Amino acid sequence: MKLTIGRDQSSQRLRITPEGGAAKIFGNPGSVPMTVSREHCLLELNSDDTYTVTNIKLQNITSVNGLAVQSKQVTPNDVITLGSDNYRLDWQYVKSMFPAVADIRPLEKVWNEYKSRIDKLNRERERFIVIRTSTAGLMALSGLLGILLGRQNTIAIIPAALVFICSLIFFIKAWRDVDKRPKLIAQAENKFQEQYVCPHCKRLLDNYSYKKLSRNYDACPFCKAKFIK
Repeated sequence: MKLTIGRDQSSQRLRITPEGGAAKIFGNPGSVPMTVSREHCLLELNSDDTYTVTNIKLQNITSVNGLAVQSKQVTPNDVITLGSDNYRLDWQYVKSMFPAVADIRPLEKVWNEYKSRIDKLNRERERFIVIRTSTAGLMALSGLLGILLGRQNTIAIIPAALVFICSLIFFIKAWRDVDKRPKLIAQAENKFQEQYVCPHCKRLLDNYSYKKLSRNYDACPFCKAKFIK
């Protein structure tokens, strides 16, 4: 989006006109000197949240931090003055003309870390269930060996002992995981809900995957702040 910045001829106030939009007038009558042209410079918002100021005509004087420029990338920390009288451009006026923006690029890492953490916890649980249920096969095998070889046979006792030890280990792990897994999930979800929010309005975006958000939305579904992707 580009803004045309200059002097309003009738009121001698600052006139800012957005590309394809209606102009707005700022400041007190007579506050903008005659050395500021009616169409003095352009100011464009860049994708990295910086701006580019461009002098419209060679005879215009547009300065950044005291140095005359034709085109230069600037930030709100820079001082832009117009005309030989050094009329200082108020950044508050400028920002009010641009739509709010929200840089969602950091949300990709938040989404991926959350999904990776939850998937890992689910895989660990599934692997544990598979291993635990496999002890049923060992129990059946030990029972079959006990029948075939006799209950007092050493060969039959070994698998039965192994089954007992494995069952004990699985029981202890399951007992601990009753409290551990929900806590880990809760921690991951709390962190996700704190960080996966619109950078502008801070509303939670958990119903929108980062892929969906970045591909299908140009602005926040809540505050309509324009996304920087």
